[in-house]
Amino acid sequence: MKYRVRRSLVAIPLLVVSAALSFTICGTVRADSDIYYAGGAIGQSSEEISNVERIPGGFLHDHPVGGKLLIGARPRIHIGGEIELIDFGRGHFGPYGDVATASTHDLAAAAFIVGYLPLANRQFDLFAKIGGAVYRSSYAISGDFSNTCIVNTNTGICTPLSQFPSSGTATATGFAYGVGIQFHFGHYAIRGEYERIASPAASENPPPNTTRASGLGLASFGVTYGF
Repeated sequence: MKYRVRRSLVAIPLLVVSAALSFTICGTVRADSDIYYAGGAIGQSSEEISNVERIPGGFLHDHPVGGKLLIGARPRIHIGGEIELIDFGRGHFGPYGDVATASTHDLAAAAFIVGYLPLANRQFDLFAKIGGAVYRSSYAISGDFSNTCIVNTNTGICTPLSQFPSSGTATATGFAYGVGIQFHFGHYAIRGEYERIASPAASENPPPNTTRASGLGLASFGVTYGF
């Protein structure tokens, strides 16, 4: 069993970072607030693993605890940029059919351009962001597969599932987006948001005996400090 991934979008985060830096250097400096900020958040993740041959229905879905660290710049009132390190947590599944247990762990680095809509004398902001991410997915499956095999249509040979890898890792890139709201007080801001990474391979028809992360999401509550 293996992950099927695509690397063609690896340049997306680099382009987003470059755009964010250009806004920081060339944009109008804000005199009413801090330009740079850093912070963290914790919340509930959504991890989806699809096309799992050993699972009836071929799909796993869990909601572990996740979190992230972020740095950002907001040189203009309505636009800025952020870079994030996200831990979507460890999902646990099973038992399903022959599978005794299954687990996943997903990590990501993401870069965003952020658009803001200030409200209530700029104490509140609605914001939306768009960008790209590079993520690393790992999985582990255990169970009794001695009586199950996969047929190679070219050779006619049926290989026992027990001979396929029961764990592995893969890296891929994906489109990332999010929405949220935040409240400012002094140098601090409290924010709630939802963000998601969608794998570009999710719309394709994968071959048999492959596994992939088809979607990663995080609904979080966090704090940032401006400087």
